[in-house]
Amino acid sequence: MKTIYDFRVFEDECRKLNGFNPKWLNDSKNPYRIKVTSKDPELPKIVEFLRVHQNKVLASFSMGKKYSEKELQLADVYQFSPFRRPRTDDSGEVFGTKYKTIKKCGKSCGNIRRQVGDLIFKTNLLNKTGHLFLTIAEEIIVSDAFRELVVKENLAGCSFGNVVEYNTKKVTRDWFQLFVTADTGRAQSPTKFGFDPFGIQPADKYICPDCDISGPGIISDLYIDRSSWPNTDFARTTDLVGYQLELLNPSPLYLMSRRAYNAFSNQGLTKDLYIEIAHFV
Repeated sequence: MKTIYDFRVFEDECRKLNGFNPKWLNDSKNPYRIKVTSKDPELPKIVEFLRVHQNKVLASFSMGKKYSEKELQLADVYQFSPFRRPRTDDSGEVFGTKYKTIKKCGKSCGNIRRQVGDLIFKTNLLNKTGHLFLTIAEEIIVSDAFRELVVKENLAGCSFGNVVEYNTKKVTRDWFQLFVTADTGRAQSPTKFGFDPFGIQPADKYICPDCDISGPGIISDLYIDRSSWPNTDFARTTDLVGYQLELLNPSPLYLMSRRAYNAFSNQGLTKDLYIEIAHFV
């Protein structure tokens, strides 16, 4: 397994500051990105530079893992999230999907909301060659082919909701909303949460036990209690990650079984998913 860190920076600002090495910007197509692996000898210098100048230079951070096929085949459980996004950073709310507030919080997490009724969306924003999409509000939209595979393989732990086409106001049979319905309890130690694994950006204010929010994001492998696994093919954590800000919503972490992974892999659908190996404890 190889971990890749992706720092998105303000390039012009970086070049004005002492300690910056232009060679860090090694992505010719995206000169605002610093991409390094966990074994890169320059990583400590990059982290220190960003920690000192974070407010001026750091726009965002993400990380990913690359596994061998053998590692993936031997895993028992996987964390997953759709890889694809609609063509614009819109959510169902923009097109009229209704939400209700289920909990008000005076902390940074704001109001915890839940969708009411069908998802309304402009489906022409979805690439027809894709099968799974994630909106900015963490709504998961899947193709009919994905739904049919789940039904055919009798994969348990999820359900499907209608997607209403915004332009026609009619329910489409080409796209559905995926709901993971089985709970697997809270993430367990040594799972870690934050903005980044280096502590460049403080994340304490985004932790809210009252709202079951563990942090702004997961920054390690996901560990779950084996005894809490619901013996389904899909499951979700009961604690949330993220925060409420405009269209953003906190959401659970999603998992799938090896049986589900094999079904999607055999049909080439894992190309639409971020897959990370999770662990039972």
